[in-house]
Amino acid sequence: MGLFLLVVLCAVTDWTIRLIVINAKLSGGHSYIDIMTHCFGSSGRAAVSFFQFAFAFGGKLSSNSLTPWKFSEVVDYRHVCFWDHHW
Repeated sequence: MGLFLLVVLCAVTDWTIRLIVINAKLSGGHSYIDIMTHCFGSSGRAAVSFFQFAFAFGGKLSSNSLTPWKFSEVVDYRHVCFWDHHW
């Protein structure tokens, strides 16, 4: 089941990237921001940018709640395990 879902995810990702490329060709945009401005206008571009930020920020918050370790704690743990171990 996991392999099937991975293949489906790859297919959907490939499809959306192809749609972005087709949209770029049709709109004449040379960057993602140009494409969003052409398709949605300046207010739509701002909305898309906000939602991209919100999605990434939500992912960051959820990863911090699932793994509450700080990066420094992980580095210190690895440092203690590898350097203080007597081989």
